[in-house]
Amino acid sequence: LGGGWCNHDAYLRTVEFYGRSQGYPWEGEPRHDIAVEVCAAALGPDFTVGIKDDAEAEPPHGSAAARGRMYALMAGCILGLKVVRAAFPSIIPFMVAENSFSDAQQASLLSSFWLGYATSPLLGAPIVQKYGGKGIMTVAMGSTGVLTALLPLAARSGGAAALSAIMVAMGMAQGPLAPALSELNRVWMPLGTERIWAQRAQAVAHHCTTLIAAWATPRLCTIGGWPLACRVYGYSGLGLTLLW
Repeated sequence: LGGGWCNHDAYLRTVEFYGRSQGYPWEGEPRHDIAVEVCAAALGPDFTVGIKDDAEAEPPHGSAAARGRMYALMAGCILGLKVVRAAFPSIIPFMVAENSFSDAQQASLLSSFWLGYATSPLLGAPIVQKYGGKGIMTVAMGSTGVLTALLPLAARSGGAAALSAIMVAMGMAQGPLAPALSELNRVWMPLGTERIWAQRAQAVAHHCTTLIAAWATPRLCTIGGWPLACRVYGYSGLGLTLLW
């Protein structure tokens, strides 16, 4: 069928061939007529099969160094996003005690993040398909960092209602995290052993968030109150956003 590269998007149901062919009869030319014909017949009318401009004929994955940096950044983003949600069960009791919130207000605070988080994953896949995984991760990281740092101000100015509103917004920002990561994994991770190890690094990051939050949050709240914990997590998230 010739050589070159192939992009397959199962969600959009498209297959695109590009690059310079290595096989008969168009060696060295950006021709993939046979591949298009065979795949179009095999996949049927539900798929769009075509050829991309050869100017875009670059491998779908970056260099080994670029991929390594990207894997580290993705693991860091997972840590930065999920450690905040894991820290809330430790932070909220300090909020409640300092501001004399009622039991009902405490219950509302504990559930607010997940109320927002439950709404946005449904739209996550089409949003990621339109804007790309990197853009969605940037918005999630940046907005989570800003909103976390603003929690002390919200408590002083608007009380429990303002805190709940910010946590709902944070949950909505983090909802598309899973489809964004899936898209980035598809773009950056080649098949084989490298993908296995890169996904293991992400799994370690997922599990470390709970350990970090459980160890660090009570200590930060004891040293400088719950606002210190929010500022540390918020500014760390903004720092990761800049690196990202």
